[in-house]
Amino acid sequence: IGAMAYIEEGFTGLGVFLYGLIEIALMVAIMRPLEKYFPLEQWSNRSSTRVDVIYTLLTRLGVLPLIFFFMLLPVESSISAWLRLHDVIPKNLEDFFPALFSLPLVSFCIYLIILDFSEYLRHRLQHRLNVWWALHSLHHSQRAMSYWTDDRNHLLDELIRDLWVAMVALLIGVPPGQFVFLIILMRMVESFSHANVPFTFGRIGEKILVSPHYHRIHHAINIEQSGKKHGCNFAVLFPLWD
Repeated sequence: IGAMAYIEEGFTGLGVFLYGLIEIALMVAIMRPLEKYFPLEQWSNRSSTRVDVIYTLLTRLGVLPLIFFFMLLPVESSISAWLRLHDVIPKNLEDFFPALFSLPLVSFCIYLIILDFSEYLRHRLQHRLNVWWALHSLHHSQRAMSYWTDDRNHLLDELIRDLWVAMVALLIGVPPGQFVFLIILMRMVESFSHANVPFTFGRIGEKILVSPHYHRIHHAINIEQSGKKHGCNFAVLFPLWD
């Protein structure tokens, strides 16, 4: 049917699907028991999380990325052609600091910090700009917050998020192999931060990594009554930015 031209994209898409399966399996295996035995809120049933489950399946199994891919393929092809024509090759950290070639774990952590800071800025803008908040407010509409809630996002908001992360990763030259695991790690931590558990990481830990307790404050419905018009606790992974 003439589809062999997309064999490389198909291979990549299958990888996204398989990684998504692994993510979901880990979420259910680790976070579901925690919510069952250490719930912060007691629910009579979990029916209110069903919509969030659908959002998660669409996002993490690659359905939405696949749709976005075909929508943006002409744009991506034009940009790639222009970059090749002008010999524009994004440099990565290893090009500036050759010593990092032998320290992949260090470069991975540096990329993680940079990407997390960019996500923090994006999150602040989602709450600051009214047009963007009109999309992001869907994420905050859930009243029974669980580890599934992380992917409860407007489709256009999800597209903007994917483009944002991809552009930042391209600009700083994140290697494709590391990019996959960076995204998986960030999404797993984000899922846990939405979990229906009362966990904190202690006085010191709360300043190092976002906990479910820390992020639940961000989702508080009476946040404006406390004088924080645009919200608080915007950090995705590292509270340092807040």
